[in-house]
Amino acid sequence: CSVPSMASSATDIAFSAEAGAQRALQKLRAQLFEKSIDASRVRFAFADADISGDGALDLEELDEALRYVGLFLGMHELRALQRALDTDDSGRVNLHEFMSGLFGSESERRDKHIAKVWAAVSGGASAIGPREFLAAFDPARHIDVVAGRKSADDVAGALAEELAVCARDDDRLDEAVVTRCLRQWGVGLPSDDLFSKQLEDCFGVAEAELSRDDATKLDTNMRLLRAKALEKKASGQALGFWVAGVCRHFDGAECGGLTIMEFRRVLERLGLPLPVEQLHMMFGAFGGSEMPGAPDREPRVAWKPFADALTEGQDY
Repeated sequence: CSVPSMASSATDIAFSAEAGAQRALQKLRAQLFEKSIDASRVRFAFADADISGDGALDLEELDEALRYVGLFLGMHELRALQRALDTDDSGRVNLHEFMSGLFGSESERRDKHIAKVWAAVSGGASAIGPREFLAAFDPARHIDVVAGRKSADDVAGALAEELAVCARDDDRLDEAVVTRCLRQWGVGLPSDDLFSKQLEDCFGVAEAELSRDDATKLDTNMRLLRAKALEKKASGQALGFWVAGVCRHFDGAECGGLTIMEFRRVLERLGLPLPVEQLHMMFGAFGGSEMPGAPDREPRVAWKPFADALTEGQDY
């Protein structure tokens, strides 16, 4: 029987260590999201744990630093990180490599959306100040604020700290700095869909225009919805009058707008329940955004344009 070469064995060990480290980092990212832990909090905890100041932690120090901020790994996962991130064979985890691995995850889709945010905020300038960037950021729309886990001030402060860490020596922000910062800002968001939703909500910059496929689905859904509504309305009742009545019924704030949950109930009452993906697509297509006169800043669809499109402008 053949005996594997030393080179192939070393490669297998390295691959196994890297795969184990990636699983450990993914587990940490999931905990960051679930517990709403900011990148800056992790960075400061690790700096405090680096008593020697040499930029590395042994396994016990790494475990203590993680636990201090509420992150937990098993010993086998810690050892996988140690094997993958020990850059000088000292048996210690290099902090720069660890932070880069945890917060520097790249996604082409995320980076494209970040580029659109930068283009909108910078207005074509090569560099801007942190205040200009933060002025374009709406922390009240952040997922943790909407869920009541954090205040808008907490979220804005965390982003300001990230900008300070990532900024150039002249304290200016360019596209590379903003890309690095927003990657870190969104590292705890487990899906690209959620990341792009956060960018759109907080910076008001959509990921993309409605695709041809989505436009076709929207047209199909509107035709189906109209047919269903015609079937469900009372005999002799004007379609426009009935649709407007359904929208008013679910307009809980009486502001002329529907939250996404209210919009879902309207569609169900009219006869067309939709999968979550198509519900979000339709909500966005009809301009789901903050509405003046509403009691909160939750995105809403103005129901009159929706009713007009559905009923082809029939009187209410």
